[in-house]
Amino acid sequence: MIKFTEEGDGCVRLWATGRSHIFRPLAALAAVVFVSIMLLQLLLVNVVRKEIDDRLADLAAQQETITNGRLETRFAHLRALASFVFADDANRAAADYIKQDAHLSSMDCVGATTIDGRIILGTRLPETAMVHLQEAYYGHSVAEYVRLGDSDYSAALLLAVPIVRGDNVAGVVYGIISGQALDEVLFSGSLPVNGQMLFMSEDRHTFIFPMATTPDDAAVARELRLIENSDEIDRLYRALYRQQRAIGRVECGGEIRYLAAVPSRVLHGWYTSILVPRSAMRETIFFVVLFTAGTFILLALLFIAAFFYVIRVEENRRESLLKVAYVDSLTGLPKWEKLRGEKEQDPEKKNAVLAIFDIDYFGAVNKIMGTDYGDSLLRKISIAMSQSVGMEDTLAKGTGDRFLLYTYGHTGIMDRLTSLCNLISETSAKYPLTVTGGAVNMVGDMTMDEGYSRAVAACEAARRQKRSRGISDNLVVMYDEGVSAEITRRRVLRQDFEKAFIQREFQPLLQPMETLAGDDWAAAELMMRWNHPKYGIVDVQELLNNPEESKRRTRLDKFMLDSACHIIRRWLNDGRRVYPIAVSFSHAFMVRANLIDEVTRIMKLYEVRPEYLMIDVKESAFALQPEVIRESVRKLSRAGFAVTVTDFRFDCGLLPELVKLPVRRLKLHKASFGRVAGGVMTAGKDSAAPGTDKSLELMSDFVTMAGHLGIEIIVNGVDTADEREALKETDCAMIQGFACSRPMTVLDYEDVVYGGDRR
Repeated sequence: MIKFTEEGDGCVRLWATGRSHIFRPLAALAAVVFVSIMLLQLLLVNVVRKEIDDRLADLAAQQETITNGRLETRFAHLRALASFVFADDANRAAADYIKQDAHLSSMDCVGATTIDGRIILGTRLPETAMVHLQEAYYGHSVAEYVRLGDSDYSAALLLAVPIVRGDNVAGVVYGIISGQALDEVLFSGSLPVNGQMLFMSEDRHTFIFPMATTPDDAAVARELRLIENSDEIDRLYRALYRQQRAIGRVECGGEIRYLAAVPSRVLHGWYTSILVPRSAMRETIFFVVLFTAGTFILLALLFIAAFFYVIRVEENRRESLLKVAYVDSLTGLPKWEKLRGEKEQDPEKKNAVLAIFDIDYFGAVNKIMGTDYGDSLLRKISIAMSQSVGMEDTLAKGTGDRFLLYTYGHTGIMDRLTSLCNLISETSAKYPLTVTGGAVNMVGDMTMDEGYSRAVAACEAARRQKRSRGISDNLVVMYDEGVSAEITRRRVLRQDFEKAFIQREFQPLLQPMETLAGDDWAAAELMMRWNHPKYGIVDVQELLNNPEESKRRTRLDKFMLDSACHIIRRWLNDGRRVYPIAVSFSHAFMVRANLIDEVTRIMKLYEVRPEYLMIDVKESAFALQPEVIRESVRKLSRAGFAVTVTDFRFDCGLLPELVKLPVRRLKLHKASFGRVAGGVMTAGKDSAAPGTDKSLELMSDFVTMAGHLGIEIIVNGVDTADEREALKETDCAMIQGFACSRPMTVLDYEDVVYGGDRR
């Protein structure tokens, strides 16, 4: 799996592991599917088994119905015979009726007896069968199993019906069925089942089966005797009392068979049963198991195929991600990640130099000329640099408009790096570029990450040096102990940042702004000075200039807003005239989703109205997430705040976009007009300054154009009285700089503004 993590130095780390994130859900899905198949198989087996059990029970019930029908027919004929046994010439009439009725003539004997035991007609029953007539003497029909002897094949069925004369039982008509006739009654026309039909008596140990006329029948008889004392049989037939049927597996003759039984409705205490070989059940279940096993194997093959397909896709994806991670798609140069991996174990690393070239304000190129031009310019720069470096040098592409160079040899390295900076500046004829560079000698056991961090620190030191000295040309700084001390200083300041709020080390400063029309105070800009106990006065804005400091920057923005509201509330309580205070909001604070909620919460806490505040947003904030910044500006304007775009550069091309936004003021430095009037955008202190005819004419035209758009102009950096007088011809709204006043404490500001002590 390829994983990217962003680190504090602005780099992107690439981590490659041997297993893709898709394998785990795929394996989980396969496990779920296979377990589901096994559960489905068990469910189907149970369903099939239940269906077979139900079918066996239904067959037993159907056979019992057939047998009951045959017995009811014989009961009906016996009742017909009982209707005339006391008539005259009953013996002859009975004999004729018996001969004509096949159901009665097939019986072994048919007769009638009175209650006192006198034979009326037919054959007398054996003494062993006479005791079964007792129920018939009480007026009930009788169907009883009897034994006529000691033989296993002497089983017989006794049928008896009472002879009713008036309201009394006068006698009994009976008949005995045995032998072949019993087979016909019980088993002929049996349903086509692979098994045997049988009757079982109430004691569950006596069986009636087809009369043993063949060896197979005799074998069946022996098998039935083997299960006479089976506990399983007892358990099954006990279930008859609860469910009116019994289905189970029994061992019979050394073989597992399935038994289904239902109680007989005619033979009290008897059960109609079907004994089926296990193969009758196994065939259907085997088909189910075979079907699910086939499905299981098919799905397993599909999952294996999918697994190898995913592996192939992951390999392609890995290659593409590695290419994206290690090669810049725009320039074709290797990225920092690849450079670091290749040079980490370089044996000549101690003689190498790692340099960073950062193009200043490259975002303006994209805004003015478009991103397509910016991309083509970066490709043009990469080609020019690739042709200028040596064969042993490695050129890489960093984030944004940053290039990296890994080269050998410390001698004359600054001249080489400066020449490369000049090459970058000369590459674009339409838009002169300046470059800020930082380099580090890879000495000792320094790792590539350490070298990169120190090169970035050197680059930041060069940028600070350019700002403090007003340099607008290319500049490269080599990492040394001074830069190391600065890194240590910044690390300590970051660690002490939160503690500074608690210990009240932050001191608010106010720098007044004047109106040109009446030389009156117009507003004041709130600044924050950090009185660090070790490093003294700290430039907080410079410390929090990096994007990774967004959390601390947001914390400072809210503190500055809170301080401004506190100062305004004190002035309101003292009944003083309140000049608006300008508070600068960073990009990190402007892109917060709850920006308006946090601002209004602080305002309501001090009961301060929005007209007492001016919200400053730097022009550079529009470079990142411009749509979010624009929407935040609209929200602030709807809430009643006057929004000012500061650090506005006349040459940045942002003015057409500001027409669409509710921006009230623009604040720009006096040198912006001088640079343009001088014809060189990146010129330094020797550029034309306000006061020259060309710069004043350009500034006056710009102020007039902005006035037509409803935008006031604030000029910053006005340091002398001559500059202030010259700017009066341009109709600027306000000026700010040393010509008005230096930044001062709140108490000093109150003395100057409210006490008339003009400084």
